Amino acid sequence: GWIAVMIITTVISDFAEGFASDGFWFISPVSIILAMILYLLWIKKRLGGNFVIGFRLDNLGKGFAMCAAAFAVILAVNLEESIRIFCTTPMELSPAEAFGALMENLLFGMQPGITEEGICRVILMGIMMHLAQGRKNRLVLAVGLSSGIFGLLHLINIFSGAPVVVTLFQVMYATAIGLLFAAVYARTRNIVVTMIVHSLIDTAADFYVNFYPSLSSASQQTAQSMTMNDVVIQVGITVLCLGLGLYLLRPAKRHEIEEQWGSLDAAQEAPAV
Repeated sequence: GWIAVMIITTVISDFAEGFASDGFWFISPVSIILAMILYLLWIKKRLGGNFVIGFRLDNLGKGFAMCAAAFAVILAVNLEESIRIFCTTPMELSPAEAFGALMENLLFGMQPGITEEGICRVILMGIMMHLAQGRKNRLVLAVGLSSGIFGLLHLINIFSGAPVVVTLFQVMYATAIGLLFAAVYARTRNIVVTMIVHSLIDTAADFYVNFYPSLSSASQQTAQSMTMNDVVIQVGITVLCLGLGLYLLRPAKRHEIEEQWGSLDAAQEAPAV
């Protein structure tokens, strides 16, 4: 099922890209986001009250607090170059164009934030937790599957021309972030937190590019290479996310996690979608 939704959203994206040159660039991200939300609701309908997606308001503060340290570090790293450029380079766009660039950044940041969390957390991890009820190691299986697939999805960048070494570092980095997101989802059963954090992280990456079209080619060239500074930063963030994720999943919290996920009756009564 989740493979089918990836194929469908890819087809929708390719079809919608044909409208981008006509000023309808927003059709692609909006259609993919809607397709994912509808697919999640379809899964909910198929499984009935026995499955909770996690579109809920409770545990929001708890979830944000759990990933706040890693989020702050990643956001600072992603925005560092953009802040420097905004402070030193005159804006190339008019106010109206700048607003459009901001909306484009937000929508294209939300697209992977919502779809990847939907696939890797709700579909892979959530359904694994649901189907493996009663198994002692179901949390390990669910978190491992969720974070592993999330990392491996970034191998697709090789087919876009990214160097193998750069891509492998992205896989390592993404797997660690995926583990942290899986831990937060396991502890809160709230997918809104990871969708928002994931979307903001992706929005912040190369944030300046749409505001400075003349710098886009330089940004693409930079993305194809890694400096020693990049290696140190990515390894550092990987260690931070792995450490936080494993701490959140420590044995002392396993009972709390099972209480969040263990009872179908509680899921049926939960005020969530």
